[in-house]
Amino acid sequence: MNSRVSVVAAAILLVAGCSREPLPEVANSLHVRPACPSRDERTYYFPEASYDDFYSSLLKRLDAPSLSCGTAVDEGYRISRLSQSRELAVVIQVVHEPSGWTLDGAEFADHASPGAGTARIANRVRKRLTNADGATVRDAFISTGFWRADPARLDTYGGVANDGQPIAIEGRRGTSYLARDGYGPLEMIQSRFFELAGPDIRDIP
Repeated sequence: MNSRVSVVAAAILLVAGCSREPLPEVANSLHVRPACPSRDERTYYFPEASYDDFYSSLLKRLDAPSLSCGTAVDEGYRISRLSQSRELAVVIQVVHEPSGWTLDGAEFADHASPGAGTARIANRVRKRLTNADGATVRDAFISTGFWRADPARLDTYGGVANDGQPIAIEGRRGTSYLARDGYGPLEMIQSRFFELAGPDIRDIP
């Protein structure tokens, strides 16, 4: 009987160990930094200092964790989006911490850019998510090819008024981190964030 129990237990452990998809491989320059710089540093949120301060300013207003450094988060996904009018912004993040999955979403108003550091938070939603919710976000990043892209700087940086909505999408899994713009197939990712955030965080034109 003990031998049979041992075999069953070993099988369960084997299945559990194989149920999680291997972490993606990305360029060394985008591996998560073990320790974070000061929050006042331009590289706290994004590992390249050339990234526009706009996104960082919004994240600081929310006291959001960095996905590109440190150990506070072991898996996380985030969108930061600016309206075509440059007067509204939305940030939604889904992160996994020791306590489980959480969502934090905020809608900014009153000339979000420039001057994002003082932009008014019009609506905010913070709530716990299930493991299934977290898995749907993870799967959306995988199915749209987020992790297969060549690492590149976002094309909405530098304060340039590009056509369309400037969108930054970040992902972290284990020690892998990547930031990309949200155009093309990655637009599909955004709908999942808004669905989980609920009606209090509106999609912006």
